[in-house]
Amino acid sequence: MFILALLIGLYSYSIFFLGLAHQLFKPQLSVISILLLLFTVYISLSYRPVLLIKLFVNKLYRLNKIGTVFLFFLIAQLLINLIGSLGPELSFDALWYHLTLPKMWLSQGHLSFYPGSVFKYSAMPMLTEMLYLPALALGSEVLAKFIHYLFGILTLIVTFKLSRKYLSIHYSLLTITILSSNLVFSWLQITANIDLARTFFETLALYLFLDKKIYKSAVSLGLAASTKLLALGSLPIYWILAWRQKISFKYPIYYSLLTITILSPWLLRSYLVTGNPVYPFLSPLYTDTRISLNPTDLWTVFTRSADPVNPVYIISAPFILFFLIRQNRSRGVANLGIYTGLALFVWFITPRTGGGRFILPYLPALSVLTAITIYRLQDKYIQKSIIFISLSLSFISISYRLAANAKYIPVITRRQTKSDFLSLNLNYASGDYYDTENFLAANVPPGSLIYVAGINNLFYLNYPFLHHSVSVVPPPTSYLLLRPSQTAFSPPPGWVLVHTSPLSQTRVYAPSQP
Repeated sequence: MFILALLIGLYSYSIFFLGLAHQLFKPQLSVISILLLLFTVYISLSYRPVLLIKLFVNKLYRLNKIGTVFLFFLIAQLLINLIGSLGPELSFDALWYHLTLPKMWLSQGHLSFYPGSVFKYSAMPMLTEMLYLPALALGSEVLAKFIHYLFGILTLIVTFKLSRKYLSIHYSLLTITILSSNLVFSWLQITANIDLARTFFETLALYLFLDKKIYKSAVSLGLAASTKLLALGSLPIYWILAWRQKISFKYPIYYSLLTITILSPWLLRSYLVTGNPVYPFLSPLYTDTRISLNPTDLWTVFTRSADPVNPVYIISAPFILFFLIRQNRSRGVANLGIYTGLALFVWFITPRTGGGRFILPYLPALSVLTAITIYRLQDKYIQKSIIFISLSLSFISISYRLAANAKYIPVITRRQTKSDFLSLNLNYASGDYYDTENFLAANVPPGSLIYVAGINNLFYLNYPFLHHSVSVVPPPTSYLLLRPSQTAFSPPPGWVLVHTSPLSQTRVYAPSQP
């Protein structure tokens, strides 16, 4: 699994350096994609995949009834999530910058930094967004969504391997059933966000560290930080674990240096274009700095968050604490418990603007710890009750996601056009945009520059554009696209209103003819 993570990292960085060299074009992206595919196939063949498949099938035949039930719920969850991943993108952050920035970079052929508040993240580490560039070069945001869906599956595989250090195959299936039934996990699998990629790399870093593969763990954490800077919050956790395991003092130093080295190309780029290696952090543009030390926040994210976390963790919490107190002599399980506790503390002192997304990278470890606790319960009635609750919550998650993803079925089966789907399902009040009446496509020449104000989520705007946050003065040869309710900007003299869209709440202005 580490080889796969390394290949993903190398592929992403190859695209990153293409962007720095002003070579972000379809032929170049196709070449490195084909090379990666061929190399991946070569590596895969060395692992004798046919033999591995036979071993896997044999293990499936040996599953007992409860193991089969866990597997059934897991597959059902993944299939339901797959439906959502195959439809057009609706996620706020993806339409804001995860997909929009790669689309803009492709149109320009290089990685640009865009000053201003709307695209303030354009200088941040974006390992996963580099993977979306080839997908968008093929003209499909659905392929980008599917890439993120696959990171969810990779996360489950690593979590399963981590669980197998302590549990049978049956309880390891329970572990990933619990993880996959988190609504935040299932929702993210149908989006082109980045959180599942970070979760995969972070979980792999933990697995490798507990396997005493310290340097490989550091590389994995570096890839996680290259996906999302917040992953650096895990570094102190590994310092503490290294100290507890009486690992030589040099290893935490080397661990940190290797992690930062993997991340450093992104930090260097940010410093060169902004003067700040962690931009927009430590800048006036970054305002999401609210840190709450209210202990009830942990309860809220598990119960009333917009993307809630599986309640089975709260139900099992007293048993987990009791179990860990009795595990002082079990160093492996104790280290897992220490990691989980410290991870929750790191999440607790992090600005929680992301809701359940920010705790997701630590849920694989918590899921393993929960399954271990359930397995070790001596009271069989309580054990069976918690398993029943876990399956019930999984069923609820499957049902909820099926209802939520049903809207994608008509557009996937071509019974509904993409245009109609987007017109009906985008959230225009929150900043989404789509040319709902097809006015721009019918009346504005291709390649015309659009000046935009009052709209943030511009992925579906198929024209080059300049945002009001970057330049307060519209170019004289452009068209103006405004959402008046979200901006104080008004067209200067000489601009004529040519279209109003009641659905998207926007107006289009054109320069008056002399």
